[in-house]
Amino acid sequence: MIVVAFVGGLAGDLITAVIDSNSCVVTTLGKVQMPFYRKTLKRGVLTTIEEKDAFITDISKQYRSIPSHEVEYHVQRNHITISIDVRDKELYKFAAERFILLNEPNLANTLFGVNTAIELAPILINMNERNLKLATNVLYFDDILDGKLIEKLEPICSNLDVDFYDKWLKHWGNR
Repeated sequence: MIVVAFVGGLAGDLITAVIDSNSCVVTTLGKVQMPFYRKTLKRGVLTTIEEKDAFITDISKQYRSIPSHEVEYHVQRNHITISIDVRDKELYKFAAERFILLNEPNLANTLFGVNTAIELAPILINMNERNLKLATNVLYFDDILDGKLIEKLEPICSNLDVDFYDKWLKHWGNR
């Protein structure tokens, strides 16, 4: 099981789907959709280690990868983790714009008390620092946007879905 730990807007669902695109689609807006169950560890609904362990045991029978916001848990359990870094801090604003565009209306306000990408970007920066300190593998957002995801992922895992990535790049590659 490969766990993609990321903050919103940094294409973590894309990486999850490129590793295992089973039941995933790229929408007309360029959002990656996957089954709700597969995103369980993004939602904070499992509170105990035992619940999380049972979920991982079950989900790994169906998928090779999952998205998660439970980085500490995965590091504690020695799971292979991938996080996404941003070399150019201006790209956090782009990530924030993606977050606001691709999620339900007012989610940024509900979660973080902000309404604009300019307000959200510094929050994403602060949140992402924790992931970067803990993840076993780090990819860069600019590499993802520049068409280099497959090349950067191949040392971590094989059998990647290049076609899925190409569909996503049609939406976001020319930012």
